[in-house]
Amino acid sequence: MDRAERRPQKPLEWIASSRKDIRGAPEEVQRFFGFSLREAQRGYQPLAARSFGEGLPHQIMKLADDNRSNTYRVAYTAFPAAVYVLDVYMKKSKSGIGTPHLIRRRIIHRYKEAVRLYEANYLLPRK
Repeated sequence: MDRAERRPQKPLEWIASSRKDIRGAPEEVQRFFGFSLREAQRGYQPLAARSFGEGLPHQIMKLADDNRSNTYRVAYTAFPAAVYVLDVYMKKSKSGIGTPHLIRRRIIHRYKEAVRLYEANYLLPRK
């Protein structure tokens, strides 16, 4: 299927402060992440996305955008019926190229919350 074809858009869900955090990024960064997340909502893997790695579950994807001298990152996961934004942060080079342990722990915690919310809102039968 060609990317130009319109697919139905999955809901975009924001975990914890991720929505507020993305609004704190420069406008160009917000546009880049917005475009990439819309691709994920349509069921595509954004061209800029890759598995987060660094010991995190393979379902967690990472987007990165350089703006001036800063690098901004988004961690998200895409389920069949929804996309969850787990974290948005500015990469600081305190720990070399890797993601600091505290941020990785926060992403894992938010991923578990996204799984719980997805199961409750999209998989379990409604009464």
